[in-house]
Amino acid sequence: MRVLRFLPGLFLGIGWIVGPAVASSTAGFYSRYPMKKDMLNLYLDCRGCYREYIRTELTFVNYVRNREDADVHVLISRQRTGSGGREYTLVFLGRGMFEGLTDTLKAVSSNTDTDDEIRQNLLRMLKMGLVRFIARTEVSQFIDIRYAKRKTAPVQVVEDRWNYWVFRVSADGRFRGERLSKFFSLNGSFAANRITEAWKIRFFGNAGYDQSDFDVGGNKISSFSRRYFVYGMVVKSVGEHFALGAYAFSQSSTYDNIQFSVRLAPAVEYNIFPYSESTHRELRIQYRIGTDRVQYFEQTIFDKLRENLYGQQLEITYQTRQPWGDAEFSLEGSHLLNDFSKNRLRVSGELRLRLFRGFSLRLNGNFSLIRDQLSLPKGEASTEEVLLRRRQLATSFRYWGAVGVSFTFGSIYNNIVNTRFGN
Repeated sequence: MRVLRFLPGLFLGIGWIVGPAVASSTAGFYSRYPMKKDMLNLYLDCRGCYREYIRTELTFVNYVRNREDADVHVLISRQRTGSGGREYTLVFLGRGMFEGLTDTLKAVSSNTDTDDEIRQNLLRMLKMGLVRFIARTEVSQFIDIRYAKRKTAPVQVVEDRWNYWVFRVSADGRFRGERLSKFFSLNGSFAANRITEAWKIRFFGNAGYDQSDFDVGGNKISSFSRRYFVYGMVVKSVGEHFALGAYAFSQSSTYDNIQFSVRLAPAVEYNIFPYSESTHRELRIQYRIGTDRVQYFEQTIFDKLRENLYGQQLEITYQTRQPWGDAEFSLEGSHLLNDFSKNRLRVSGELRLRLFRGFSLRLNGNFSLIRDQLSLPKGEASTEEVLLRRRQLATSFRYWGAVGVSFTFGSIYNNIVNTRFGN
């Protein structure tokens, strides 16, 4: 308590010493940037776009926290390219005096580019997109555009010896433990992709093993699970709205009581919007019909050890990314062709909204009606199997959800980057 008596005086002393230094530092900052009040107010709307780097390197704008305060709203979205690189789409939206002035640019990186090369390319395209806005302000007199002249060389046609194929192999092991328990797992995966404008071919495989050991009152309890799955997809582009394809899938899982299964399913998809607009919006309707050959570890509740299944599935997906936020909704239904009572319906969605200045709402969730648990093993699950999740349990539904809000207020500017003690 005696220490607490001295705290107010201590803080006052620190303020008396530090205050003038802070004021001097702030004044020095604005004296180094005398045109700050005439610069564009920029709202950077993106995720995973190297914000700190951009704010450090691009200093001829004011960064604001709310799009309502911006002169230019830059919406950045990204997608994976066929080679495993990234394609950033930058949409420049004018506000206020620039209302109606828009532009769209793209920055593409390869799968061999370093993070530094990717962010430099993204920053370069951001600067180029801002030029047409800055040209209409007094700050334009301080902007100089230069051309880095390259030595001319004859155009060479590059032959891709991999023919657009990209491969990836990975493996990992994890372990943890304490006096009465221990856990370890092994996982491996393989991927092969070939993506062009006309074709999209993907293969992916994964295998894993998990084991947990417990000591409960001197009794040793062990739990393990094994699984693998192999997935393949071939898609042919048919114009800006249609695509034809086929899926192949094989799996084994002790948890699901599936010793071996293989599925073949042709599919057709129609996109209400052109596929070229997929970074901003898409409404895809996909229909699949196929067959499954399944063999089980244990006899199922339907007295089956193996069976052939025939079913169909319809999936509708809507995605959009707009200045007000982004949204994704999906509706998926499936059933067996010879038994409509064996069916499943899944609804999922994710929504991020900017409702008003500084206030954002986040909603996401998933709900499934389940009537097709064909692989459930016969007999009751033991207490150990339930608690350790060693096998699938009967259910008629599953769901999960999340709700979040955030409210930010205070200074509308956030130009300063300070990385001391981390970000």
